Amino acid sequence: MNDFEITSILTEYTREAANAKEALGVAIKARVANEPHAVMEKPQKRFVLRFTVAVAAFVLLLTVSMQSVTVQAFATFIYENVIQRIFQQKEINQNIEGIYELETLFPHGEIVWADGSGLASYVIYIDETYNVEQSENLLLITPKYEGSVLDLPPVFMEITQVTNTTIEDIVAQYSADGVFTQTGTASDDFPYVVLYHQDGQQYNSKCNVIYIRDNECGGVFVITAQYFFEAAEGHGTRFGYALGTLEIIDVSQYDINAE
Repeated sequence: MNDFEITSILTEYTREAANAKEALGVAIKARVANEPHAVMEKPQKRFVLRFTVAVAAFVLLLTVSMQSVTVQAFATFIYENVIQRIFQQKEINQNIEGIYELETLFPHGEIVWADGSGLASYVIYIDETYNVEQSENLLLITPKYEGSVLDLPPVFMEITQVTNTTIEDIVAQYSADGVFTQTGTASDDFPYVVLYHQDGQQYNSKCNVIYIRDNECGGVFVITAQYFFEAAEGHGTRFGYALGTLEIIDVSQYDINAE
């Protein structure tokens, strides 16, 4: 049953309860008018049942609505009312396939309110050629414009965090089957351990890169990028620029209530 069907059913129950309540009120007024000293009878059990169902329906409808808001809109609310308020867009020169391009980068990220969750609050800047979808502990970045070649693998980068683990544990996990090879170590300029794998040397061979970084909260960022071999100097480079802007932030240092 979808949300529309649930809403329709609950609305119908609520409407019936309202009608029953109105009818009861009319009956009581008529009875009192005709028999001023009469003792009012208790409402029928049927009405009580219907009214109880209506209350339960309202609570359930409110719960469903709140869940829907939480899942679908909370990340957008945080983006529009917190991240965009605190952080300004940037313009930088990016060297893409040997050509410097002036790009506008927009702030995205996640704000974590609960202390001790093991998740870090962070901001990352993504250029305007990508769509960004935000949800709890996931940032998905995909190109706005896909190519017309049908045999290309999907291009994306997703950012998530894994709690109660270490960089070494994640590296061991991805390296266990020998598919990924470590190609980079963390440095001050680029604080990621990098694991890499590609399927071949063809223009459309799939390339996967895992970027692993300490989140300073007892866990790690695990960032997965995928593109095709010919796009390594395009999407691959753009993803690298974006990761260079990722900053772990302390929310308490910002006045998020400022207008």
